[in-house]
Amino acid sequence: MQNQDNAIHAYDDEIDLFELMHKILQRWKMIAGITIAVTIIAAIVAYTLPKQYMAQATYEIFTTPTTTPTTTPTTPTTPTTTLLFEPTAIKEYIDSAIKFKKEIYNFEVNINLNKDNKRYISFEVFGGSPQEAANNLRQVTDNLLINGFKEKIADAQIILKQKVQSIDETLGLYKKGGYIILEPTSISNLMQEKQLILQWLEKPYIVKQVSTIEASQKPVKPKKMLIIAVAFISGLFMSIFVALFVDAYYNWKNSRKIEV
Repeated sequence: MQNQDNAIHAYDDEIDLFELMHKILQRWKMIAGITIAVTIIAAIVAYTLPKQYMAQATYEIFTTPTTTPTTTPTTPTTPTTTLLFEPTAIKEYIDSAIKFKKEIYNFEVNINLNKDNKRYISFEVFGGSPQEAANNLRQVTDNLLINGFKEKIADAQIILKQKVQSIDETLGLYKKGGYIILEPTSISNLMQEKQLILQWLEKPYIVKQVSTIEASQKPVKPKKMLIIAVAFISGLFMSIFVALFVDAYYNWKNSRKIEV
């Protein structure tokens, strides 16, 4: 008996499914009309939206070489590069500055950290033409990366000047025959570190451009075909819902008449 009941329920489900398909096919004109209307409206919107071009460039977050001198001749030392500022914090700072100056930057700006090497950060800036996108990118970098990091640059200058002083003291003690024993490699690394820091102090930066600005020659927005495809699918589902709702409403209305 249980198997028969299950078979009956399965049969009822099939009947319901066929009935549902029958209702949809009955109102195919309504479904087609709504779907086509939504798709046409989306196509009109997609083709009337202003074209957007993108300019992008890669920037490097300031790093400083750090060398820990060895005190024994058997342990080699090599200079290592460390980030003076945490990349995620720099990105968040830039994001907040752009949001704060939204009335100035009335164009879209995207910032992305390099997944493989977080020393590098890329800017994607949009505009109504390739030239406008490139100019917008320069505006962001000039106003934000140069003027916006003045306080951070001042802090970095203090830290690195102290670092240079520490290197000079270490090398001075070594030359005087003090208690510090350094390898030739360590001395070279320290001098190289000092030279790099002095170069930065001459032209300080927190983020600097390391690639040319590349502007797309074809518009990247709006994505017309994607908009139309999404509108078509959305219109199709919406029209099916409307058709089933209308059918249910008429069935309910007819049942009320029969009861009366």
